[in-house]
Amino acid sequence: MIYPHHYDAVRSGILSNHKRYRMSTNSHRKYSHPPAKRAAFLERVEYYVSKRPRWTPAEGALLVNGVIPPPKGCKDIPVAGDEFRQLDDPDLPATQSQLGAARYVLEDYLDHVKDGDLPPGDDVLSYDFLKWCHISDQTPWHVTKLPEFLRYLYFPGSPEHPFTMSVADELASLRIMAAAADALNDQSVSRAEAPTRAVIRHRTNNPKRVNELDPLIEKAIEAAGTDTTGPVWQELKKMALNEDHPFTGEVRRADGPTDKRDKDALVYARNTERQNGSRTDQLTYGALDGRLRRRSKRPAKTGTS
Repeated sequence: MIYPHHYDAVRSGILSNHKRYRMSTNSHRKYSHPPAKRAAFLERVEYYVSKRPRWTPAEGALLVNGVIPPPKGCKDIPVAGDEFRQLDDPDLPATQSQLGAARYVLEDYLDHVKDGDLPPGDDVLSYDFLKWCHISDQTPWHVTKLPEFLRYLYFPGSPEHPFTMSVADELASLRIMAAAADALNDQSVSRAEAPTRAVIRHRTNNPKRVNELDPLIEKAIEAAGTDTTGPVWQELKKMALNEDHPFTGEVRRADGPTDKRDKDALVYARNTERQNGSRTDQLTYGALDGRLRRRSKRPAKTGTS
């Protein structure tokens, strides 16, 4: 076991030449995955930190690189092995890059033990291993998931906690979004099974002018039951966070907003024929409001079956 006074010694001189580990939050976007998948990842991290708090150094090196250790544990890290799975998605095998980074961290840890900076032992408390990773100046790409683990040790806003939201708050938000997405899917199924009814649709006469987002905007109007901007925006935001194509899953601060409501922008992929190669664009509240106003002025078609 590593005791707190060892880290006082580390801070006072043994590792005085090392800079404190820093990680940009841009490298760890909270909503890079659908809500349910992201929530499952956070729960796996919590399991290893709180409910399985003793790790071998090899297991710790794997975890901070986003790799699930084998069920029977391990004391070294092979070059390859199908038994190693991704912490983000257990259906995917660990990559060579992840395993290579984990071997580097393990070797560095064992070097510190050999030099007497850390006490020897077959296992270590999760808290102690994570704290060592943080203060020993590990290269960020050798500990890509370390910031996610540090969230369980430090408070939001502290130098060691690169996120503005606590894990509990993020999990609560993710569960609400996942439930909303499930409800939306249920509504879609119910509508598909319901008798066909008359629907008023506004379409452009020229199909070449159809925008990438037009189908999703129509879907959002149908889900909201109105073409009022506010409710339609909320439905589109759910689709964006769920990565419904062409949305990328990114919601960022709008570039140069002209409307006070334009604080968020939904990022989506544009059709490649519009520019050379693939590119992205953003939809703001104000832009959506303009689209809906133009839509309401187009000739309406009534279709029945």
